[in-house]
Amino acid sequence: MNQTLKQLIQFLVFASVGAIILYFLYQSQSAKYLEDCLSRGNAEGDCSLLSKVAGDFRTANWWWLITILFIYMISNVFRTWRWQMLIRPLGYAPTFKNAFMAIMIGYFANLGVPRLGEVLRAGFYSKYDNVPLEKTLGTIVTDRLVDVLCLLIFLAVTLPFSIGPLGSYVSENLHLEDKLASLNLSYLGIGLVGFIVIAFFILRSNAFLESAIFKKLKSLIVGFKDGLISIKHIESIPRFVVYSIGIWVCYYLMTYLTFYSFQPTAHLGPREGLITFIFGTLGILFPSPGGMGSYHFMVMEALSIFKIDSIEGFSFANIIYFAIMVFGNVVFGILSLIFMPMLNRK
Repeated sequence: MNQTLKQLIQFLVFASVGAIILYFLYQSQSAKYLEDCLSRGNAEGDCSLLSKVAGDFRTANWWWLITILFIYMISNVFRTWRWQMLIRPLGYAPTFKNAFMAIMIGYFANLGVPRLGEVLRAGFYSKYDNVPLEKTLGTIVTDRLVDVLCLLIFLAVTLPFSIGPLGSYVSENLHLEDKLASLNLSYLGIGLVGFIVIAFFILRSNAFLESAIFKKLKSLIVGFKDGLISIKHIESIPRFVVYSIGIWVCYYLMTYLTFYSFQPTAHLGPREGLITFIFGTLGILFPSPGGMGSYHFMVMEALSIFKIDSIEGFSFANIIYFAIMVFGNVVFGILSLIFMPMLNRK
């Protein structure tokens, strides 16, 4: 319990960083909402953005949100099955319950410390299913690389249907030529070459090759490599592909179906869902705890392409983020922390 309490405290500390990002985003939208609300003849006391967001939560269609939460758990079942397929070629028999709970603990940890979840996922799973940590980490890297490939495929699918709106967004918001002109690339290149040369001579020295650090690092790399290349020996490529498609279709549906839970977005269709999903995923990749703040910003930007006011976009981003991502990951993450040791007492 002491370790669990420590993890919970760590979560609260790092989650506050994301909350600060979200706070500044809230402040900018609050000022805009106050100005718009006052212009319609309302009293200042009736123009609180926080009250509006709370009201949007209350009036959201919670049957849709419960459905989306169920879809999210289905995606985690697909991910567990796919991860088991990566572990089996290493000569181990992974249990579903431990793999599933380790994944949920990892998602929970990512809400507090970006990317910590992958390490804790490997640590908890290795402890209870007796798979070497370095090999488990290798399979998780493979799992993430497959996700990157799936994201690229989604981008390729989205592009033909969204060249017009995305092109307009890029031309209006990104001025890459100005940003590149402000960088002195020659100094960057010289520094990079110098670092590579110094690192090469250090790593090739006999003192380093004979050191205990190198031998330990070599054993870790070998185990990591075994886990990484496990995809070459999975028992069924078609089933692996089906699980991968299932994961990302569920992710897409989580964004698209949430449109129907919120009146200002209920008219948006599948194409709008794809673009919003891609933007939101890119927000999650930003290294803030659980994508907090960055996810909200990207979803709001995506919805602005389809003429959804930023204030309504802020409410929508909060509905999908807090009702689905935070609630789902916190509840099932804590339950996994509690039940994983209990179910593995023997």
